[in-house]
Amino acid sequence: MMVMDRYRLQPDKWDNRIIRCNNCIQLASCICSLLSICISELGDLAGIMNCIAQCTYATTQGCMTAQVNVELREREKAFEVPDETMDRV
Repeated sequence: MMVMDRYRLQPDKWDNRIIRCNNCIQLASCICSLLSICISELGDLAGIMNCIAQCTYATTQGCMTAQVNVELREREKAFEVPDETMDRV
């Protein structure tokens, strides 16, 4: 978010959709965990949902980090000074 703020970038609609999907999966995992406290049969489901939620979060975070990395590299290229070589006469 800091890079986006600094360069005045806006996430596109697909970024927002992926983040919303991740949030829904996290919420479903949380609800399953809470229900498993009252209904012991849901313990396995809560564990599976927790695993899915963690994998989804890690994937989403990895994609976001990669996007920021690419953006920073592109910004560095714009200000990069080309190397000069000296020739002997």
